[in-house]
Amino acid sequence: MFVALICGIIQMKYQDEKEMLEKENQLLNERNELLSISYEDAAYNRKKYCIRVYNFRERSIKLERKRKFENYIKKQIL
Repeated sequence: MFVALICGIIQMKYQDEKEMLEKENQLLNERNELLSISYEDAAYNRKKYCIRVYNFRERSIKLERKRKFENYIKKQIL
């Protein structure tokens, strides 16, 4: 009887751990899917940024963004 009780307790413990791991796995899969979609969107909509130093005397820098439209490249200073 004592052995059956211990076996039942161990089985319940492993069942609880299994359920917890399945839930954690599901959450990680959902997070992975969200990050994959975000990465794909960012890669598709990426914009090129660069920093240029225009005048060394004034010590000013400017941030530029370049976008490509068909065969043309538009430069925008931010």
